[in-house]
Amino acid sequence: MKKYLKEIEEIILSISPVVKPEKWLAKNYVGGGKSKLKYLDIKIPIVRNTFKNGFSFYHPKSKSNDNELCWNIFDYVWKQSEYFEVMLLSSYFVSTKSIEEKIANNRILFSWQEKVDNWAHSDELSNHYSQMLELEPKYYDIFKKWNYSENSWKRRQSLVGLLFYSRFRNRPLTWNKIKPMIENLIADHDYYVQKGIGWALREAYNLYPEVVLKYITQKSSDISSIAWVAATEKLDLNIKQEILNKRRKLKQRIKA
Repeated sequence: MKKYLKEIEEIILSISPVVKPEKWLAKNYVGGGKSKLKYLDIKIPIVRNTFKNGFSFYHPKSKSNDNELCWNIFDYVWKQSEYFEVMLLSSYFVSTKSIEEKIANNRILFSWQEKVDNWAHSDELSNHYSQMLELEPKYYDIFKKWNYSENSWKRRQSLVGLLFYSRFRNRPLTWNKIKPMIENLIADHDYYVQKGIGWALREAYNLYPEVVLKYITQKSSDISSIAWVAATEKLDLNIKQEILNKRRKLKQRIKA
């Protein structure tokens, strides 16, 4: 496995990085200054094209790939590489697979969550997990466990992975399944969990506008400013302003 990882990393490391202002460096913009990974600041379209060009052991368009070997290699790559961009290739590989095949390899995919320490990798997995959850509702129990985890990225995943994205869900979770996940974390201290709450509310609103609008209105003073922006993004401006006024009044009462 090491030789395959070495091959991939040598290819990725040969690509020239993009010069960016400090705040837009991937280690800051994606890693939040806390990620343990190394960020090469390579343009993501170039990383995707690198995957499309294939490797000695795999090519996306080939019908002669050793599928089991490839799953094992990309599992190893995700778990052993110290480079953000290299790990992305593992997710790109999974994106070429059917939902049924993802489910067949669920142990591998769910184990990848253990290494997540940035929002981009988190969202990559949310894409896969939401597809798997839609076909196998039993995975909801995994999300419930993550919802109470001490690991903030698991807590975030328990929200974002439910409906990534709502417009792609043919059999979405009911609001009664989504609501308790949000409720449990609405006061969470973590920035990225709060972003996840806002995101989950927005996507739930796309599916269940009446009940979610009622919830946002009732909880307007409890929803953090971080979550609020995403949660109210799709609301009619007049409705949004009305709720915002109520939110301000409630917060003023609390302060008083």
